[in-house]
Amino acid sequence: ILDSLPENFQSLNFVQRNKILSSLSPDGNYKTLAPLVKKKFGAIKKRKSNASQYLSSKKTGSSSAKTKENVDSKGAIVLAHKLDRIIGYGSWGVVRECHLVKDPQIIRAVKIISTLYPSVKRRFKREIRIWSRLNHKRILPLLYVHETEDAIFCITPRIYGGTLYDVVSHWGPYDTYNSSFPIRKRLRIIRLFCFEILDGLSYMHYNGIVHGDLKLENCLVDEVQDKEDKSKTYNHILITDFGMSGFYLKPKVKQNSIVSVRSFFSNKSYSESKLSSHLSSSNQNMRKRSNEKANGLNEPYCDIILMNNSINNFMTPIRFSDNKYNKEISSGNENQGNLPHSHIGSLPYASPEILSDNPPPLGPIADIWAFGVLLYTMIVGQLPFNSNFEPKLREKIKKAEIDEKSLKQACFYDQGLLAIVKGCLTKDITKRWDLNMITEKLK
Repeated sequence: ILDSLPENFQSLNFVQRNKILSSLSPDGNYKTLAPLVKKKFGAIKKRKSNASQYLSSKKTGSSSAKTKENVDSKGAIVLAHKLDRIIGYGSWGVVRECHLVKDPQIIRAVKIISTLYPSVKRRFKREIRIWSRLNHKRILPLLYVHETEDAIFCITPRIYGGTLYDVVSHWGPYDTYNSSFPIRKRLRIIRLFCFEILDGLSYMHYNGIVHGDLKLENCLVDEVQDKEDKSKTYNHILITDFGMSGFYLKPKVKQNSIVSVRSFFSNKSYSESKLSSHLSSSNQNMRKRSNEKANGLNEPYCDIILMNNSINNFMTPIRFSDNKYNKEISSGNENQGNLPHSHIGSLPYASPEILSDNPPPLGPIADIWAFGVLLYTMIVGQLPFNSNFEPKLREKIKKAEIDEKSLKQACFYDQGLLAIVKGCLTKDITKRWDLNMITEKLK
């Protein structure tokens, strides 16, 4: 357990360290592991002693009154943006809200990665190399990047709708009565989101890139204002977090295989705008509760605290490098030569072949499995494979045995989604569905 702690564990703040220890502790109590951690690392000292702070202040003199630049500090200026409050955080660093200095009404987000440790720096520079190549309406744009000796700053649009995890948590299990989201409407919204996720995934695969860590938490919900009626907002999916992404050979997915979401819904009883607008109203309620708690859980990139037991809190890392939800082994090469085990993203979404003794190279088929897990979770309201005991969870995934009874009940009004989940969660990779098959079934 101690070996799975992130390299920068000692540099984290008190709350972050306790959250990590709680997630690793068998009984969920950080105090259980605290004595062992203290014995291993010794007392965690403050980054700067009073003496060093005094010397630093004497050295800078009156310059301390000047506006700070290119540092992780509220009020600092980075890439012509002024940094504001923290809206998310992880063991890799924080996410701050920021605004353009020349136009404060332009609000964005900045992901700030501490590069104190070389492995963390390599990991995020690799992510940026891939992220910067992606340009698609279903992928969170990377607007600007700036690197200093101590940090990497990534500026993106500010997303207000939270993540798909937040949406599914709000919905709850499929058999929980929710007057705002009857099961039929829930299934139709899921179809809309599926098209958008597949649209972004198809683009990535067409360009020879596999995501490697597709999950609810990595699908942001973007609220877009209606151009004609400013009082209305619609929801769209943006895929994010490319830290586990990599290149593969011979992309085979047709770029035009994803049909228009709008045309698909044009002849249906629920239009895209009605469904999306309805969900926007729900998101506003979720955000209102979040703001009341002042915890920032619905903000982009933040570590998600599980709201109930319907989605299992098994996110203990195999090896750490960015946050407690990623089962990641550091990798310094973005090409095919990486060890396959380094491609395990979040364990509950990992495919059976990736967990095998002789795993194949990372490819699109792993994203298909993860999409199946994501879709099952949206429909049923809980992960298809879950256990608080990692070896048991691995065995469940390897057997690929899901609770078909619950899935069939939840998909009573949509047999197409049932077929897609079963096709994606097929253990035999030669029989597992591809993006074209999924899209044809959605049509």
